[in-house]
Amino acid sequence: MSLEKLKHELLGKAIDFVGNDAQRVDDTVLTKLDHVRLESLEWMLNLLDQENIAGDIIEAGVWRGGAAIWMRNISPARTVWCCDTFAGFPLDSEPYRPGVMSASLPDVQYHVNRLADPRRFKYLVGDFRDTLPGGIGKIALLHFDGDSPRATRNVLDALYSRTVPGAFVVIDDYCLRPCKLELHAWFNKRNLAKPLDITLMDPYTAAELAPHATPCGLWWRK
Repeated sequence: MSLEKLKHELLGKAIDFVGNDAQRVDDTVLTKLDHVRLESLEWMLNLLDQENIAGDIIEAGVWRGGAAIWMRNISPARTVWCCDTFAGFPLDSEPYRPGVMSASLPDVQYHVNRLADPRRFKYLVGDFRDTLPGGIGKIALLHFDGDSPRATRNVLDALYSRTVPGAFVVIDDYCLRPCKLELHAWFNKRNLAKPLDITLMDPYTAAELAPHATPCGLWWRK
C-alpha cells in the first residue's frame, strides 16, 4: 500500500481536515493526528534514517493505533513500542474520566495486522506509571499523546534519558494548558528550557515556536 493510500485509511473522512476539525469525524479515523502532523512524523523518520541514527519508535498513548501504523510504514526497520492502557484513561488523569478514549488491544492489533507488517511491534499494556520503561532501550523518536499532566511527567521521567542524541521528541498535548504547564515545569526542573539546549518547533509552520503559540504537536530535537 502506498503512503498516500495509507493516509486515507488512517484519516478517513478527515483526510483534508487540519487541527481540531479532525475530531468531528473521529468515528472514522484511526488517529487524532491530521495529515500535516503525519507528514511531520514522516519527515522526522526519513531524516533519522538518512542520518543512520539508531533507536526505536515509541508511541505513548496509542488510541486506535493509527500513528504507530504510520511510523512503522515510514521506517520499517525500527521496532515500534505501543504503550497504553488499551482501556482508556487510567485513574488520576484529570480532567478526563477513567475509561474515556478507550481502544482495546485486540482492536489495535486488528488494524496493525491489516495496515502494517506486525513484526517489530511491541506492546506495553497498562498505566505508564507501572509499565515504563519496560525493556525499552535506545529511542530515536518519542511520540507522546497522553492528554494529562501526570502522564506527561511520567513518560518524560521514564523515557527521556533513553532518547539518543539527534532523537525527536513530539508532545501532542501542548495545546492543553495543564499539559503545557507541566511540560515547562519539567523543562525548568532539568534546566532544559530554551536557550539552554533545545529549540521548540511548530509542526504546522516548520519553524521555531512563536512566543505564546500553543499548537498541538510541539516537537524538539535532542
